[in-house]
Amino acid sequence: MGRKLKNQVPCMHVAQLLSLLVLMFLSTAKADYVEIRSTGSSVIGGTINFTAVLYDDGQVASTGNYMFNWEDNTAVGNHAEINTKYPYSNWSVTYPMNTTKPGDYRVTLKVDKSYVFWINIASNHIDYKLDDSLGGDMLLIQNDTKRKNNYVSTVKPVNHTILLRPSDAKLLAEKAYEVQTYWFRNCTYIGVINGLSYIAQYTEADQNYKIEALVVANFEKPPEPPTTTSTTTTTTTTPKPTTTTTSKPTTTTPKPSTTTSTPSHVNVTTPTQKQRRRRGAVAPALLKGKVENQPLPSNLTITAGVDSNATKVKLPLSLSPLLMDKESPYNCLTGQLKREPNKLTGLFKHYVVSKAPVSDFKASGQNWLQRGDMLRLQINCKGSPSLEMCIQVYNAPYNATGNEICRYYFPLETCEYNYTRFFYESKTVLFFIRNEVSEKLNQVTINMYEAKVQSQLSVVVVPVSFTLIAVILIVFGVSYYIQSRNRFTVEVADFNFGDTQSVDMEYKTFQQRLIDSIREVLPWRRRYSEFGSDIEPEFDHNGAIGGTFDNNDGHQRQVAAEDNENNATTSATNGNVNIDSNLRYNSLN
Repeated sequence: MGRKLKNQVPCMHVAQLLSLLVLMFLSTAKADYVEIRSTGSSVIGGTINFTAVLYDDGQVASTGNYMFNWEDNTAVGNHAEINTKYPYSNWSVTYPMNTTKPGDYRVTLKVDKSYVFWINIASNHIDYKLDDSLGGDMLLIQNDTKRKNNYVSTVKPVNHTILLRPSDAKLLAEKAYEVQTYWFRNCTYIGVINGLSYIAQYTEADQNYKIEALVVANFEKPPEPPTTTSTTTTTTTTPKPTTTTTSKPTTTTPKPSTTTSTPSHVNVTTPTQKQRRRRGAVAPALLKGKVENQPLPSNLTITAGVDSNATKVKLPLSLSPLLMDKESPYNCLTGQLKREPNKLTGLFKHYVVSKAPVSDFKASGQNWLQRGDMLRLQINCKGSPSLEMCIQVYNAPYNATGNEICRYYFPLETCEYNYTRFFYESKTVLFFIRNEVSEKLNQVTINMYEAKVQSQLSVVVVPVSFTLIAVILIVFGVSYYIQSRNRFTVEVADFNFGDTQSVDMEYKTFQQRLIDSIREVLPWRRRYSEFGSDIEPEFDHNGAIGGTFDNNDGHQRQVAAEDNENNATTSATNGNVNIDSNLRYNSLN
């Protein structure tokens, strides 16, 4: 018993050591991760490609001895074991059209690595779908650019293109004999065309359209066209041929290999390879290429496979030629689709909204400003809403390159905008206006200048004008006053035939009397002449100068009376009437 126990102890240690090693391998294996990718879902009859990459701690694993175990959950149960030294693997599976049912499926992958024995180090799975109809998208291509939304411009033609899934496109390119597309606009059948695209132009702005396309791929080989034989006489000598038939065994249906001999003196017409080409088949380049990465030529037309005798339909839109000689298998109103064996169909829809692009974009206003003036610009354009504007200001001089990016757009209700701003220096203003189908840029350069400050003309003209008016009014007023006084002058004749006692007071004017009063105050006096002159000397009756000065008023009156009497007597002697010689005319103004 003791020996048995001693022999069992080393065995237990070996088992524990192996367990630790297995745990270490398992813990190391758990650090690995396998990523699976595929070409996506496919139509029944197509092929799906799966790709796996093994990672170790976030990095692609190093080379080693790997086993990739692929398996799907279809009814057939496709599986594959791929042994490779590289940390990646590819697996392609074709799902026959008649034996596969549509539905959702899963592919599971397990990765084993060989140490002393195989140990599972990673596993993963991926889901995919098998459809009974073609899949993909309808693209709107305008101006060689894929439209990212439903909006198209009214000034450019639109290329409606069906982009199939990669697996579906490969199936049609390899096996389909004919591919036709039936087009509908607003649930109205407009025609059929060979291929996957047609061109139309929507000339009326702000209209909504629903475009539908039914793609029908025919996998049935069309009947061979009748052949014509010609009779010729040919003389040949050939040995008698032998006919043998061999077969190559495979895991699938055997494919016989046949050798056919031709007897002598027989005329045989062999059909050429061109007659076996699939009628109306789509070129693989069109099916496989990605439209968004390959700009279409501007003069693209869809005319391939169009019969010259077919009836063309004229639509309000500018379309590429469509045929109306075939009835559509799809009823847009009821949604019913007529299916046929050996044919695959796919229905695609896209909504289209036509928009007028931005045009006639202009800025009006004064762009030469005196320093200190306010800038006022009127922005006008044409285009369908919704419109957005963005403004950027640069130091002048600046020339727009067209690569400027404006980030802060604000909406506009109409294509009109008043831009008012104050600038102290010359600037260049860039106006960006866009809508869903176009974007325009307009550049306006603002030039500032300084002008010499001068007094306004009104400051000089107004005072001078009013001064002249005042002078003219004064002159005319004075003239009018003088004319008025002269017009109303009164002449008075004073005849005194009576007492002449106060004659000395009557013949003197106010001025004379004033002078007499002043002289009476002064120590010396001069006797006035009878005419009141203070310049000429006064003569007496004897002709002596000066006369007799007497302060006695009575004496003066007596002398005056005597003079008057003498004058009157002299006048009477001469035959004159006795009139006072001291008669004077006083003018009263």
